[in-house]
Amino acid sequence: MKDELKEEIISRWIEMFSSLKRGDDVSLGRRLRTEGLMEAASITGSWDKEDQYRELQLIYEEIFGVGIEKLLGEDWRILHHFPEIPAYTERAPVFPSTPDDT
Repeated sequence: MKDELKEEIISRWIEMFSSLKRGDDVSLGRRLRTEGLMEAASITGSWDKEDQYRELQLIYEEIFGVGIEKLLGEDWRILHHFPEIPAYTERAPVFPSTPDDT
């Protein structure tokens, strides 16, 4: 049972980060439900929160090719308290539609 919960959380992280990497959105509901599973795993003692974040960081780096720390800074967990998943889409390129001198 414990491994099933861990496998489900990992599967959802991979799905979310892969979707973001493709430029697609991740629904807030999907992210919040996954965070709920993360918290449940921690509360029940089936997967420690520090171990979860270590695994999350490895998966993030594997998918994006760069660590979360590189994107958000070494103190990223100050802004993203457990079980919050740092899931951001890449910024779209923005081009001005009018010249600045008008």
